[in-house]
Amino acid sequence: MKGSVKESAVPAICIVATLLSGGAQAEDITELAEHLEACEPYIMQFEHPFTGGMMKREIVSVAGNECLYEEQMPGDMLLICRYGESLRKRAADAYRSGGGAVLGNVMNEAGCEMEPIEH
Repeated sequence: MKGSVKESAVPAICIVATLLSGGAQAEDITELAEHLEACEPYIMQFEHPFTGGMMKREIVSVAGNECLYEEQMPGDMLLICRYGESLRKRAADAYRSGGGAVLGNVMNEAGCEMEPIEH
């Protein structure tokens, strides 16, 4: 079942908490932001602060004028965002600034969706 970030508080909480998971990942977040702004393929692993499990963020590709971004979430869910150029730059700036509500707002504007991970 698909659902936008706007429709549920749980994905927004996961997004904010994921970004606040510590300084050890700050360099990776900076690289993620750079690759997202340019929409260049990139994969990073991160420790989720709620579960302690290792998860993945990935900038997949450009499709038309949109950049496909995917992030694993707890509960075998996948956050999928398709960013146009202006939203991609705003999302990259939000990652550089620590995420939080600004990133959540950009994801809402982009219409990011949560989908179950297919095994």
